[in-house]
Amino acid sequence: MPSEPLLIDLRSFVEAHGEDPRYQLLARLVRNAHSMVSIRFDLHRALTTMHVLSDQQRTLAGQRERGEPATEAQGMLCSSLFVTALFLYARAVHSKGRDRSTLDLRAGLPAELRAEHERILALRDQHFAHYVSGGAWEDYRVVLVLGDDRMGISYPNERRLLRAEDAYALHRLLEQAQALTERAYRKASDRLNLELNRLLDDEAFAEATDGFRFEPEGFFTSEEMPGFMDSLDTQNWSFDAGMKTDFSYRPPGAAGGS
Repeated sequence: MPSEPLLIDLRSFVEAHGEDPRYQLLARLVRNAHSMVSIRFDLHRALTTMHVLSDQQRTLAGQRERGEPATEAQGMLCSSLFVTALFLYARAVHSKGRDRSTLDLRAGLPAELRAEHERILALRDQHFAHYVSGGAWEDYRVVLVLGDDRMGISYPNERRLLRAEDAYALHRLLEQAQALTERAYRKASDRLNLELNRLLDDEAFAEATDGFRFEPEGFFTSEEMPGFMDSLDTQNWSFDAGMKTDFSYRPPGAAGGS
């Protein structure tokens, strides 16, 4: 491999030339390959989040054995981890957007998980993305209270922060989805490679891509650059830059906040 390989930004190229009949297939294949990489990353994040949730549950189990009740903050943390994994799963296998296709994995799921897949997606739609009262997660009543000389109104509410059976079902689905996505990712990359090999025999394609160089120095940090350059020796390798996290958030009114 050359010490300084030529890097072409295919996403920018197809955004500029995707309507050209010569490159319409390439545009579809670039979008599909990128979609599989992105979905793969979402599922990885979701599964990692479920592992963190499992660790939290073990910590809470130890507390209960010592007679220490879980705090509200611990319950909210567990709920937040579950909801994060749930939304990432739904985004990967259900939601469609302009820049990403979705992965319909129902045909690849074992029969006993297909119903769970639909149930988990309905859970996301009915109890987290939108409000639907009733069921196992949230319910309420409006109660008229009549006494001898007074009248009042009570609003009983029941809300669950986490249901173990739903967390277990989501965890199993994520494990299955990750394996299916890995196969879909490799298939998409292979199809893109075939089309690029065909196009590289065309001098017009080489000339058209000349203005779409990828400059990694403007994309990665200096710490990430060596890992990216080393990854270029591996065909179809997806190099994920480090997670960017802003730790400077402070609540309104806190010292240093605006």
